[in-house]
Amino acid sequence: MRWRPNGCGWARELHDSVTGAVTAMILYSAGARAQLGPDEERAHDALRVVERAGTQAMNELHRMLGLLRTPDGRAAVEAGCRPELAALDELVERTRSGGLDVALVVDGQARQLDPSVDQAGYRVVQEALTNATKHAGPGARVEVTLTWRSTDLLLDIRSTGEREVLVLMAEGRSNAEISAQLFVSDATTRTHVMRIIGKTGSRDRTQAVVLAYQSGLMS
Repeated sequence: MRWRPNGCGWARELHDSVTGAVTAMILYSAGARAQLGPDEERAHDALRVVERAGTQAMNELHRMLGLLRTPDGRAAVEAGCRPELAALDELVERTRSGGLDVALVVDGQARQLDPSVDQAGYRVVQEALTNATKHAGPGARVEVTLTWRSTDLLLDIRSTGEREVLVLMAEGRSNAEISAQLFVSDATTRTHVMRIIGKTGSRDRTQAVVLAYQSGLMS
């Protein structure tokens, strides 16, 4: 393999695209298997094969990306990077160090999951944080919530930024209404509003919206 300086860029894009599709396949397979009755063993077995194949494919893609990221062809394994939900704290810390405001909330008692589902859940969060880092505007915040229940796990990822808050301010929404609309806490909304007022040099919310229109931030 001949190393090219821009290889990591297209490799990362390909990796993100393919693993996103494979992750969806694994999660849908696991969801379908959960709906089957105990007498549908052949269908259970078929879906297990799909999940195992998807997990193996993601491992191979991750390994291949590691090879492409190092000039000498050796696998590059990020320290502490384990593709499982137990490693979300490390993933969140790395993302925060890159400048993105991330909050991780865990509700309920964690339990052991099927390895394919565990890895797929990690990849979902990883992809969401990667996209937020790439595309979110200034002041963006991501809230990741894991809710463990007796029979299932709910994974909720919400992101917001100052622009979204500004749009709702222009519509005359109160802080409480903005929080409800964006599924964030009142404290997060207040922080965004104060930053908007400060950055625009405004005396209040109304002037901040007017200046945002005048400066082309909103149209």
